[in-house]
Amino acid sequence: MRHLNLLTLLLGIAAAFTLNSCGLEETPPAKPNILWIYLEDTSPLLGSYGTHLIATPHIDTLAQRGVVCTNAFMPAPVCSASRSSIITGMMSTTLGLHNHHSSRTEASAIYLPDSIQTLPELFKQAGYFTFNNGKDDYNFSYDRRDLYDQGVLYHPLYGKKGENIPLSSLKGKTPFFGQIQLSGGEGNIFLPFQKGRQRPG
Repeated sequence: MRHLNLLTLLLGIAAAFTLNSCGLEETPPAKPNILWIYLEDTSPLLGSYGTHLIATPHIDTLAQRGVVCTNAFMPAPVCSASRSSIITGMMSTTLGLHNHHSSRTEASAIYLPDSIQTLPELFKQAGYFTFNNGKDDYNFSYDRRDLYDQGVLYHPLYGKKGENIPLSSLKGKTPFFGQIQLSGGEGNIFLPFQKGRQRPG
């Protein structure tokens, strides 16, 4: 029931995009396409939150056409634990996922209970094509094919990542649930992702 409520809530509040906006379909599908844009390591220093120090015109346009949240609740003080909470809908401490960059080796592997499903798995079961154009970096071990319908790359630090899928290629794969993971203002130097190299978990 908790997963159904989470899915219903996200369907209700997520920005629903159809390929009609790209000129690819005449009529919208029965189920909405959902595109989740996730910006890491940022702050509300954006025009949509009233700052005049920097210009953020594209984000401001999205905000004008969507919903601006004025309260934020963080499930964890570090990125990988927060991401693990968001993708499971549970506090990372409940599942033992609160240590940054857990499950990087077989000896440290954490597996979710069989009763817990991730958000992409719920969408797949509902008939959605799922993808994540960015890193996963979840603090549990999983088979990425259970979550996403795309090829996998590997990063020596961040773990699994999807091969980028151009949005224009999604015609015929609707409805879709897609994540676009963007790096934020942390100033990270990203190491290249490698295709085909296996790693535990």
